[in-house]
Amino acid sequence: AHAALNVFGFVGLVIAGTLPYFVATQARMKMSPRATPQRLRQANGLLFVAVMITVVGHGIDMGWVAAVGYGAYAAGLGFVASLLPRPGRRQYDWAGPRLLQLGLGLIWWIGVTVARATSVVRGVDADTSLIEPLVIGGYAQILIGSLAYFGPVLRAGGHKRLSAGFAVTRSWASLVGLNIAAVGAVIGSGPLVAAALLVCTLDVVVRTGRLLIPASASSST
Repeated sequence: AHAALNVFGFVGLVIAGTLPYFVATQARMKMSPRATPQRLRQANGLLFVAVMITVVGHGIDMGWVAAVGYGAYAAGLGFVASLLPRPGRRQYDWAGPRLLQLGLGLIWWIGVTVARATSVVRGVDADTSLIEPLVIGGYAQILIGSLAYFGPVLRAGGHKRLSAGFAVTRSWASLVGLNIAAVGAVIGSGPLVAAALLVCTLDVVVRTGRLLIPASASSST
């Protein structure tokens, strides 16, 4: 119940509520015309109700009730996905892995939710089951994809410096590393998870260091 409330509830609802806006920002597109205020409220409402059903199901130890909640939550995420803008080749060419991380993060999120629905029906300890791949493949991937956009924006410094910053944060290593780590978490391979996360962490540290180089230093090199 705690995992459902905290991971899917407090964290998940915040991410899901901002995703339609942020995908549009990341892709440099307008919001999808499907993402009306009413539909956004409906999607968030469905996710909230789904979390409550899931928490109650875990609380009263009735797996089928929790499974219904997870199923409704997955449907809510699908609803959110339907409200996202549809990037084209131009957007993918520019954003590359930053945009792909948002999409793959959502796919992992939906996949883990469906898997948890089936696990509670089978009586598996769903309070801990599949949390690691959700955090790595879902939330962490969305977070890093988001920071890869906001980092260059927050450091400012003019158009050239902004473009250079976006080039720095265009990391395929981070994309591949997080997805390999998530797969390792699913199959229970601790060494694979550790190795992939190490590569990803080193990549993030190096790129962050490059991003933090003062404008005067970068212009003189």
